[in-house]
Amino acid sequence: MSPPRSPARLRPPSDWKVLDRDGFVVHVDPLQQSALSFALSVATGLDGRPRRLDARYLYDAAGSALFDRITALPEYYLTRAEDRLLAAGARAIREAAGPGTLVELGSGASQKTEHLLDAWCAAGPAAYVPVEVDLHALERACAALRRRYPSLPVEGLAASYERALPLLPAASPMTLAFLGSSLGNLGWHEAPEFVQSVADILSPGDHFLIGLDLVKKPAALEAAYNDAAGVTAAFTRNLFARMNRELLTDISPGAIAHVAFYDSDRERIEIYAEARHELLIRIPAIAREFRIARGERILTEISHKFRRPSVVATVERFGFRLAWTDQTPGVDRGEAENEFGLFLFRKIPTPVRAAQAARAAVVLLAETRARTLEMVAPLTDEDLQRQHSRLMSPIAWDLGHIAHFEELWLLRDSETAASDEQDAVYDPLTTPRARRDQLALPSVATIRQRLLDVRRRVEARLAAPPGKPSSALMQKVMEDGIGFNLVAQHEAQHQETLLQAIALREDLDYRPPFAGEPSMPVGSRPPIESLLVPGGSFVMGTDDRRWAYDNERPAHRVDLPDFHIDACPVTNGQYLAFIDDAGYTRRELWSEAGWSWRQATGARAPAHWRTRPAGGWEAVVFGRQGPLHPDCPVVHVSWYEADAYARWAGGRLPSEAEWEKAAAWDPAQGRARHFPWGDEPWQTGRANLDQRHLEPAPAGAVLAGRSAYGCLQMLGDVWEWTASWFDGYPGFQSFPYREYSEIFFGKQYRVLRGGSFATRATVARATTRNWDLPERRQIFAGFRCVQGPGPTPR
Repeated sequence: MSPPRSPARLRPPSDWKVLDRDGFVVHVDPLQQSALSFALSVATGLDGRPRRLDARYLYDAAGSALFDRITALPEYYLTRAEDRLLAAGARAIREAAGPGTLVELGSGASQKTEHLLDAWCAAGPAAYVPVEVDLHALERACAALRRRYPSLPVEGLAASYERALPLLPAASPMTLAFLGSSLGNLGWHEAPEFVQSVADILSPGDHFLIGLDLVKKPAALEAAYNDAAGVTAAFTRNLFARMNRELLTDISPGAIAHVAFYDSDRERIEIYAEARHELLIRIPAIAREFRIARGERILTEISHKFRRPSVVATVERFGFRLAWTDQTPGVDRGEAENEFGLFLFRKIPTPVRAAQAARAAVVLLAETRARTLEMVAPLTDEDLQRQHSRLMSPIAWDLGHIAHFEELWLLRDSETAASDEQDAVYDPLTTPRARRDQLALPSVATIRQRLLDVRRRVEARLAAPPGKPSSALMQKVMEDGIGFNLVAQHEAQHQETLLQAIALREDLDYRPPFAGEPSMPVGSRPPIESLLVPGGSFVMGTDDRRWAYDNERPAHRVDLPDFHIDACPVTNGQYLAFIDDAGYTRRELWSEAGWSWRQATGARAPAHWRTRPAGGWEAVVFGRQGPLHPDCPVVHVSWYEADAYARWAGGRLPSEAEWEKAAAWDPAQGRARHFPWGDEPWQTGRANLDQRHLEPAPAGAVLAGRSAYGCLQMLGDVWEWTASWFDGYPGFQSFPYREYSEIFFGKQYRVLRGGSFATRATVARATTRNWDLPERRQIFAGFRCVQGPGPTPR
């Protein structure tokens, strides 16, 4: 007879399978490790420098069996040391943590956990939630626990940490255990991010129990990872055997040497697979191949070692306080004195106060305004007041419009905001760009004063006691900081517009204080390969309402066939080949509308390209004429030019859906990333964004920004034209007003994706959509090509 069990507390999505076994339940994530996600992970790692492979793929059935043997080896002290500490401290841990569910990440066989379960069950009613990616290992462990603890409710999750964590808040109050020094297998960036993700799902009063290996003499550490029996070496080689089995690579077992050593500077063990001779690793599923030189090393695993004070300081940064440690008086540590450490942290309340939110809003708005003022500082009042091109507004109009928009959404009721004559001047629909040279704009001094006055009133409102906004719309805009994000992004977008207007001034040598000379490598050979994106469905768009614009919503599923996409945007050198092959004069390469545009304009090269007297081409970049860098992405091309080049190259422009899948979809996680590289915020090494350098970086220069499929520079450098017309997604709802997106829908504007070097980081994300007329070249736009079935726009 099955033991009495409390009803299941976890509520996974409906597509998860439920295995109701004799005395326990297992929820199975339908997104198990697939051959595709494995292949993409291997390709990403081998593309990197240094090359590396994801350690999670060490643990297939054969790898797990080998690791079980490792834990019993005489050299491998970690498991025994942690087991002794758990045996000695389990009751004290339970007393400090109090009642609640015991949750374990990476539970494996759950053998060490029995010390904790003994203490939990002895203290009163208990429940256990093991999380383990290996379903078979999880079922075996749950069955064994059923026999040992017949009355213990056990509810397992067969899933990765990332997929399981969002389900765990339902288990609160809980103690979440992460044992085996598994935190040490994460990198310096990944470990804090993981602790933050744990903090995000725990409630105040929940606990986080961590087991960590400590810094000690290198000889003991290196022996643990270089055992005399060679089991650890077999564990490393099994990763390549798994690649042969699942990815159809052809790597000889004898071609791989196991190398493990302690890096005393980084205080971590590093484990490598070293090629005993040159290797050619082919991955047929994604049509990639990699040549590994003799003696070249591929990082397969790291294991950081820890010092107690730094552990406490690091974890407590994320809203925890140390509640218990194995150094607490009364714990008999025995031989484990300097080997291992157990740390129990309590999650403390961290309320978000209105004052804190207000300060954050002030900082965001102030930083954005500082950039606007820096941007116009090198310009005279005449420069600001005059419309230098009918494509663009006078810069003074943009400044006034920024103040008007901020006042509209942060200070006044939407029903009465645009009532006076001055506001009508800054209404982009009432006064389109082509007519703005006729406007009687106020003086630059008056506009600057309005910017200052509006900002002072906003700051005063933020400092005042909260009041009820005067309309339901304003309530919606202000809640959760949406209004401040909206205003900051609006100003950031106008900053890029200002730079577009300035770039049209070829007579102006523009050198703003915030932009430096490019520091990224120039002259490196760019990748010229295209990448396979296997067919299947993915989720396009987002449901985010704090930062995303209405045209990015809602998230919806799209199914695509296989396609190949360029790894990088098309470069100047590649585009020159198109020009040299008479691309601008070959009618068969151009759509009907594109050919009419080319004949009317006489275009024969991208905007701002100039021929040199001695032959060849130069480019004018913000008023400075200089050599054309062949490896940098081409910029200032119209949609028509991009479309013609794609035909010449034997491909086409990507649809918007193809672009977003290649940029954002992570098949291993079954979800979209916020940025191509992941969900971590932008840093300079990940994308050429935020106006740090006012021109594109060389193709292939920013490897840390690689997407799951291997695409580079999907954010930053150049906006990328797509084949798609700008339209709403299924279920689109306009917000905050129709005029932001909806009135532009239809077959007039083409979609651009990805942002440029001039796009602020607050605006750039994988779902951001831009649009413009297909003839426009003032925008910092380039493109990349795809091959595969799809629409060929004419």
